[in-house]
Amino acid sequence: MTIGVGTFTPNGRFSVPRSFINDIVVYHNGDTIVQVANSFTIHAPFPDPTIGFFRLDNRFWGWSSNYWTLDYIITDCWYKLGGVGAEIPMPFQLHYYNEPTTGRTGLSFGWFSAESDPHPHPLPSAPLNYWLPKPMR
Repeated sequence: MTIGVGTFTPNGRFSVPRSFINDIVVYHNGDTIVQVANSFTIHAPFPDPTIGFFRLDNRFWGWSSNYWTLDYIITDCWYKLGGVGAEIPMPFQLHYYNEPTTGRTGLSFGWFSAESDPHPHPLPSAPLNYWLPKPMR
């Protein structure tokens, strides 16, 4: 596990129920992102072979009603300069947001202080039978 220094908004100890998080907005910054479940691989534009990688905690990925602090959600965040060699810790930003116009809440993720070209990546939602139906009257 290699992880760079994180910057968190509102702060790293801010806690929120996982059930409130609908998606994670990843800033592509002109790069190509490949998502496989809770892992994201960042490919720099051709001809640069540099790759980056970050992963959400496996326990966070699956829907639950558990509370999480922002500083425990990202478990790996690194890059390989030129696509080879050792994993170099990559600094990142993780923000909690509450969109006032839609009421949706989520996280946004950026690296190296760059935040352009946002793309939402949905997180797993509650199972269909999780919420009990309203009692009949």
